[in-house]
Amino acid sequence: MKRKPAAFSQLNVVAPETRDNPATFDVTNAEWDATIPNSLPWAIVQANATAGEDDISIVAALVPTLKATSTITITEAVQVHSNFAGQRVTISGRGDANKSVLVIDLGPTVLPAPEFVTVEGDVGGGGLPPTARLVDIDFDSCSTIKDGGAITVSAGILWVEKSKFNLNMTDVQFPGAIQGNGGAIAVKSGAILQIGGDVEFTNNNANRGGAIWAEGNVAVLNSGNHFSQNTAKYGGAIASVGEGAVTVVGATFNRNQAFIQGGAIWITSVSPAPSTHIISQSSFAANSAKDVLGGGAGEGGAVYISAGTLAISLTDFANNFASLSGGGISASNAVVTIRGGSFNADSTTPVDKAGTSKGGAIYVGANGRANASK
Repeated sequence: MKRKPAAFSQLNVVAPETRDNPATFDVTNAEWDATIPNSLPWAIVQANATAGEDDISIVAALVPTLKATSTITITEAVQVHSNFAGQRVTISGRGDANKSVLVIDLGPTVLPAPEFVTVEGDVGGGGLPPTARLVDIDFDSCSTIKDGGAITVSAGILWVEKSKFNLNMTDVQFPGAIQGNGGAIAVKSGAILQIGGDVEFTNNNANRGGAIWAEGNVAVLNSGNHFSQNTAKYGGAIASVGEGAVTVVGATFNRNQAFIQGGAIWITSVSPAPSTHIISQSSFAANSAKDVLGGGAGEGGAVYISAGTLAISLTDFANNFASLSGGGISASNAVVTIRGGSFNADSTTPVDKAGTSKGGAIYVGANGRANASK
């Protein structure tokens, strides 16, 4: 479906070609320069000026790696992928000051109910909103001093599959202080992130959301999605705040760590109508919320929630740890329902060994409620 070209972003540095139909652009030049034909920034400028969902194919044999030196912004529906399935292209480096390497800004999108965010592009009917798709694209060692070490989804939908995010971060300004949120990806209010199959998040680091920080909706879908060894103060892997919802289906969370709350996932809300969140057919193993900063923190070794409703089904928790409360799950001011699944060897132990800890598997705090069934 044709749409009017969106206003250009900071990449409007050359006159784009004008086309009436979706087009294909091959990336054969590794330069990070929008004035150089067949570079990735140049291809995105062209796609931004072309109606319909364009295709950007990176020739992996010629351009296996790309070093970012500025921010590129996608303002039109597009798919960016390696030209050979399974042969990854790796992007590293930094964007402009205070910005991610890649920004998705496709215009406003109505937030769907989380149960409708189930397949690529399916956001509850009413036609498909504009979507940017990344396939076989890895982001390694990208950073910023603000939100989204690699990517910021400002508006519209970003779909990611068959990709890896490793060692992305928001910069450390001085020892113990981390500036931004979303070591790999930040999702702004009103935007949507959909994680398709075979996506890995490893060793990413931020203040909140070591891998993903979300004010909008996040859906981790299908199989083969892994979060491991990501770290943050809040939400070692995923942190969610705002009106958006978190939906996780068929994912694994291993050895993620938070220094205050939510070893793997941290959910809260500033919205007057907190969302319903879903975790299904997933596993959490050896995640931790461990007080290493002092002050008696460490809640929710795997999951911490303090607003809204969380429905957990057919999900296993094993060997997760919190130093204060909820080795597996800690919930306050929220409702948690659990159906099926298991809890095995989740635990709480005060760091100083002298204090008290609560809820080896599940802790329900003030104004919280938990219901479990087979």
